[in-house]
Amino acid sequence: MEVDGRCLTNGWSIVAAAPTNSQLAGVLAGFVFTAMIILFARSGPANTKTLGLFSASFVVLAFDSYLFSFIAGGSSDPLCRRVWTESMAARGMLAVGATALISGIAWLLANYTQAENLSAQTTEHPGARAVNLQKLAQFIVLGVAAGVCLILGMTTLNFMYVALGRRPPAHWVLLAYAIPLAVVTMAAILNRTRTVRLQKNSEADSNAWPTKSLSVAVFGTASYGIVGPVFVGAIVNIGDAPFAAPSWILTTCAISIGFLTPIILIVLLVYAVPRTPPPSRRIGAQSSGKTTSTPSPSDNAQDLPHSALPGTVAIPLPAAPSPPD
Repeated sequence: MEVDGRCLTNGWSIVAAAPTNSQLAGVLAGFVFTAMIILFARSGPANTKTLGLFSASFVVLAFDSYLFSFIAGGSSDPLCRRVWTESMAARGMLAVGATALISGIAWLLANYTQAENLSAQTTEHPGARAVNLQKLAQFIVLGVAAGVCLILGMTTLNFMYVALGRRPPAHWVLLAYAIPLAVVTMAAILNRTRTVRLQKNSEADSNAWPTKSLSVAVFGTASYGIVGPVFVGAIVNIGDAPFAAPSWILTTCAISIGFLTPIILIVLLVYAVPRTPPPSRRIGAQSSGKTTSTPSPSDNAQDLPHSALPGTVAIPLPAAPSPPD
């Protein structure tokens, strides 16, 4: 399909939008790099996991910024199928990188909430807080994942229109929007099931932070950041002949790279969102209205002999004189 170098679909040009998308990916990569520098000065398991997530996100967004600039430079390419095939990988990387960034922010919120629970010294009930950061983090991640998946579905439909040279069938349109919604709903159900299971577990403090799912999400995101540029490089070097006519092989590969793989990674990132560990027993007792009295040092000092007090030395006292006969 050849369209005057702009590759218009429904009046929208992927080539004209590429510079703006490149800037967006670069700005997000800059924010992620700044967060990584701050996390380098902190220690702790939660900060280490967040740093790994931000590192994978930085790789994806940095490469994606270059890919969009590469697409912007192809404005004179008469083969729109090749331009749109390249853009599928770039858009998928932007979706995964943005979701990984939001997931990292959710980890920061959960880490802050955990530190706040452990350092709480007052009898304030947790329900009296203005904002529940745990629920806010889960809501943000799920909302961003749903929006990103729907945008990917819309982009895939436009790609199929260009790649096949005709409007996609009606059932393809339904699948393009139904699959993202179904996948995000499944991720939300899995996340909620894990939360309920951990709440019933008496040892939830040690199991609240997801490890395996986060590790798979981090390495999957980093691998996708490498596979995307390799795919685009292969597309550029195979010549013009495969793009002169519709090809189901190239269309399937592009949909797998730019639609199916990002959705799988987004589900993993949603499932890896941490659940804030429950407060300690002391905080739970305070929230139920039962306060425990803590003996002060002065009270303990009254029950101890002088020789047992810390920092004191026992000095023998002279015996009292006996009364005269």
